[in-house]
Amino acid sequence: MWWQPLSVTEWPIPSISVIGNQPAEPADRLDWEIRTVAERLRTLSPARLRAPLPPYPSREQAGRMLAQRLADAAAGVAAGASDDPPVWREMPEIEVFGVGEQVAVAGNDLVHALAGDHGPMGPPVDAPGAVIWTRAGRRPLAGVLDELLATLRELRLTL
Repeated sequence: MWWQPLSVTEWPIPSISVIGNQPAEPADRLDWEIRTVAERLRTLSPARLRAPLPPYPSREQAGRMLAQRLADAAAGVAAGASDDPPVWREMPEIEVFGVGEQVAVAGNDLVHALAGDHGPMGPPVDAPGAVIWTRAGRRPLAGVLDELLATLRELRLTL
């Protein structure tokens, strides 16, 4: 026979970045939500990205707003123990196809900052009542993360 069927253990397993149910741990859930939304934004056509998504002007703008919030949270975590707020940077407006990458990169920065990869100035983010810098001043980390998770979930379900 010129071909042989593969056994179940020999089947190639596709590389899928986001599969399965939501993780139970908050840090894992944040990472999962970020990756899921970023992947969804990456796969949308330009027409779909530019289509309205109330209350946002478009899916693209919803993604850009999310990327900015993730970047702000990462900067806030990194500067959490400092007496001065971080230097806030605006997310650049790049091509429409870049919005998924912006969400992925800003989200990755936040996940690393929360894991303690932010240097000696960061807060002990696993401590109860940890506070971080936001553009509105210091806020409890748990509240900021809850808001981000709610926004990520909303976008995941509507994109």
